[in-house]
Amino acid sequence: MGSREGPRLSRDRGLQMDRWRGIGLGLLCAGIWGMQSVVSRQAIADNLTAADVTCLRFLVTGMLVLPIALRLRPVIVGRLGWPRALALTLLAGAPYSLVLVGGLTFAPALHHAVITPGLIPLFSMVLAYVVFRERSTAAKWSGIALIVIGTAAFSWQALANAPMPCRPSRSSLRRCERCSVSCRSAGPYS
Repeated sequence: MGSREGPRLSRDRGLQMDRWRGIGLGLLCAGIWGMQSVVSRQAIADNLTAADVTCLRFLVTGMLVLPIALRLRPVIVGRLGWPRALALTLLAGAPYSLVLVGGLTFAPALHHAVITPGLIPLFSMVLAYVVFRERSTAAKWSGIALIVIGTAAFSWQALANAPMPCRPSRSSLRRCERCSVSCRSAGPYS
């Protein structure tokens, strides 16, 4: 009886450790993603371009991962395979970062932090249909509808109250030209 309880107790302790490790790593991931929005927005405010931020992101990551990757001979992409790994790199790599950081030129970090992860399931579902002809269930469509409603509700105030520093006027195109010059020099959130 004592020998049976020992392995079970050990297994339970291991499961509990895994659970806490999972919670900790999940919180770390959420913190990193949250900081990404704020740090990227600050970089844009400090006159770095989306390309600058993207290059820095991939340069630092590359330097951190390169020693690990060099130890693995041959480079392993696992069950994913090279074609899918390259597609993932093209879709979720630098172009994705350029678009997201470029959007921070026009939006605050909060919008980036909420809207981006919220819309990923929507675009994933659309892409899965276009590429794989994958049909979605009613439950998935319900979830997507909630995401769209939530995003619209979140964005409504920002869109309704968005400052329009350069409204084209039929009576005065010169006023708009002066406004656009001053807007470009001041930046969207200065």
